[in-house]
Amino acid sequence: MPSITEVMVGRHPSVRSIARWLEPNPNLPIHLLEISQIYHDAGVATLLAISDDDPELTSALRKLVEAKDCAVRARLAADD
Repeated sequence: MPSITEVMVGRHPSVRSIARWLEPNPNLPIHLLEISQIYHDAGVATLLAISDDDPELTSALRKLVEAKDCAVRARLAADD
């Protein structure tokens, strides 16, 4: 699967602005990186499936970022 960075080429600035937050941080511990990767893959699939860069796409990507952040926090809480 390509990276978010690869599929953002030529996309609208609002799409690029939010989608970049789906790129997993390689400095995360592996158990958090695995969770981030799920949302990265969903973002890539979304960008590949939808070619129109409209406000709904930006909103969908924003919700993926929010879900990723929540899932990472849930995993951190489970580790406590």
